[in-house]
Amino acid sequence: MIENGSASLMIDFNEVHFCENTFYYILPGQVHHRINNALAAGWYVAIDSQHIPADFRNIFENQLFCNSLISSTILN
Repeated sequence: MIENGSASLMIDFNEVHFCENTFYYILPGQVHHRINNALAAGWYVAIDSQHIPADFRNIFENQLFCNSLISSTILN
């Protein structure tokens, strides 16, 4: 979650920019690399998908992905 500032990541070989108050997630198997986060402040949480019940894991892996490379939601 980007609380303040902005950041750029390379996700599945596409550059993605995030502004403040953005929540994003990266699915297992997605190739990702931080390009620039010097101006960003926020939180990073990594969770082993084995600890997420199958019904909830299905929401992230199938329903929220929606044929995009990455899903992000502005939290305003």
